[in-house]
Amino acid sequence: MDEKLKDQIASLTLDLKSENVVITTKDMIWKQLTRDCPDIERSFDNLFKTEVDELSEIFGEVSGVILNASIRGDELQKECSVLLLNALNIYIAALQNFRSGHRLSPLVLMRSIVELVSVVIHVKMRPKDLDVFRDGKLKSTKCVTTAKQAIPPIGELYGHLSNTVTHVAELHRNINAITKYTERDEAVNANFGFLRVSIWLTYVTTELVFFDLVSKPRYWVEVEGKGYAFSPGTEIKQWMDKFLEGNLSESAT
Repeated sequence: MDEKLKDQIASLTLDLKSENVVITTKDMIWKQLTRDCPDIERSFDNLFKTEVDELSEIFGEVSGVILNASIRGDELQKECSVLLLNALNIYIAALQNFRSGHRLSPLVLMRSIVELVSVVIHVKMRPKDLDVFRDGKLKSTKCVTTAKQAIPPIGELYGHLSNTVTHVAELHRNINAITKYTERDEAVNANFGFLRVSIWLTYVTTELVFFDLVSKPRYWVEVEGKGYAFSPGTEIKQWMDKFLEGNLSESAT
């Protein structure tokens, strides 16, 4: 055996029955990151550029609104802008994770996005809880309960991601192999479905929290004495149906 390879061996297992040898090396992480991931990413880019372009367009729009709010917003809005910018960073992390061949872990990250936007909606609806949040005493489950009053599918989405991917469940019973993309299979469809819902949810939340800073709101109308109502027009509803591909319950439309 080559001495250089020998020095890199982390473990060696010999199966006498099959006469197979399984070797793990000390540089497996680097091989995954520098050898395997770039090949997988190229396969992803070749197959799914159109899908990512659609996501990127909305990502750009929502980023602009949040950055504007971080400069022009009031105290609460500036606090929310930080949370929403972090949500966008997590979104990129989920997409990059997915692009690198991971089919399960991006969904775990997207649950964090749902949790973040729920906190944002909660402090928008209950401004007095901003200090509770700053003190680290605001419970995310309480925020989800509040948020689903404004956007009903949030509760269902949060519960589904919690039960299926965040907590150990059925999906964890099989090895989630990190392989090149060759087709739009069930796992790919699931990830893109949640990526679409997540960026849409972030946009809708952003428009609500920064309503006074948005020149032409698409989803919300101001109701005198009552706050805001979710009221997308016919054209927006048609766009939602197409973009979300049925991945959101009818209560949102």
